[in-house]
Amino acid sequence: MKILNFIYLILDKISWFYHRLNYNIYSSKYDIHKTFNYNGKGILFHGDGEIVIKENSYIGRYSYLQTSYSQKIQIGKSVSISHLVYIYTKSNIANQDFKTKGINNEFSIKKGNVIIGNYCWIGAKVFINPGIEIGENTVVGANSVVTRNLPPNAIVGGIPAKVISFKSYLNEQEVYDLSKQYYSVLSDSLKLNLSDNKKIEN
Repeated sequence: MKILNFIYLILDKISWFYHRLNYNIYSSKYDIHKTFNYNGKGILFHGDGEIVIKENSYIGRYSYLQTSYSQKIQIGKSVSISHLVYIYTKSNIANQDFKTKGINNEFSIKKGNVIIGNYCWIGAKVFINPGIEIGENTVVGANSVVTRNLPPNAIVGGIPAKVISFKSYLNEQEVYDLSKQYYSVLSDSLKLNLSDNKKIEN
């Protein structure tokens, strides 16, 4: 048993050395602030686009950032990204016939920058699609799939991700204004609750 534990410790140290080597490569290839923390093993940054990460943010183990040519992933300051989070700037469009390929023998794709505002909290196993902007101070609950832009100061979750509530420090007018602007991503219950106070039009 002691020998097995010793072997495990050696392999663990080798594994950490390998991942730290990769993280150093990412930090030299992309625009990543020196206070950013790779919080665990298996984190992968990939692609010929830009990755910009500001100060005091972190990302959890086995998360994946894919940035394609001419696209950018930007993560603000003091952003908490949990483990197994996937962020893409390019992916295939679902609504197409995968038996055939179009122009240049390729599938139709969607692509776009992903911008995550300051002070956001992204829960475990979240998938963020290309072309998404998440407003600052927003929480994205675990296992969510983000398919549309999300407002600031909100708590969201689900597949697709919807606004469950706005943070309590917002006043009624601020909630109303954000609700109008982001009506398409409000949860049904939130639309109903808000319509009892003020009529919100799509």
